[in-house]
Amino acid sequence: MRKKKNAFTLIELLAVIVILAVILVIAIPRILDVIEESKVNTFKSTAQIIADSAEKKYVENKLNNIDEEITCENVSKLSKEDYEYCFVKIDNEGNAKVTIEGKGKFKDLAICNGTKTSVELNDTCSTDAKYFAYEDVEGGISITGYSIEGGLDVVIPSNINGKQVVAIGDVAFTTRGVEPTGISSNNIEYKVKTLYNFENKYDVVIIKDVAYYGIGITSVTIPNTVISIGRRAFSNNKLTNSTIIFPTTPLTIGCYAFDNNLEEIIYPSNVTYVCVE
Repeated sequence: MRKKKNAFTLIELLAVIVILAVILVIAIPRILDVIEESKVNTFKSTAQIIADSAEKKYVENKLNNIDEEITCENVSKLSKEDYEYCFVKIDNEGNAKVTIEGKGKFKDLAICNGTKTSVELNDTCSTDAKYFAYEDVEGGISITGYSIEGGLDVVIPSNINGKQVVAIGDVAFTTRGVEPTGISSNNIEYKVKTLYNFENKYDVVIIKDVAYYGIGITSVTIPNTVISIGRRAFSNNKLTNSTIIFPTTPLTIGCYAFDNNLEEIIYPSNVTYVCVE
């Protein structure tokens, strides 16, 4: 007599499906948490590695009398697909701090002034819009002033109130700047040591007359989006040829745009100097 084959009943199959569903409901969030934790740890480690490599590069340059700006790009193998901007600051003792904001797989992750031993995760490193004065212009927003209450290190946001920042207005960061909306102060100083604002993330296209005149800037990177720099926009600062990174695209600059810095600035071939007195 043939034995009857054992088989799952419909109820048993349904029970198995329910059990599997419960397991998935429990497991999937945990798997996603592990993936997210791994992503965060990778991002943090990247910032720490950049800071450590920057300090080593600083020592190496000192020993070999090399005058070179240290950037995230020349001390790491960062992919442009993974970050919006990345900056390195090194103090006189050779200690490095890294500011980096991710994109792509690292979207919504940022580290502000992280060191090789300590990093803290943030949503963004952009300076809060409340510290800027601004006005509507064609195509978006023009920044017209800044309050020192926002700090000495400034990361200009890519947009304000949902509108793209497309211009830095006349005297935006000088003592003649306009007091920012929402900031109550009768005697605001406009002195910004370092401007972390010109990265490819930002689609600033025009830098107007005396926008950064005489505020002590020590380095600046101007992205390819900028097509025009006004009169005396960066004059009377502390810039050198090695601390200015010009765009590689055509750029027109006005009278005395980089005059009276630490040395005479030599313009690359893609820069057109236009001065009409």
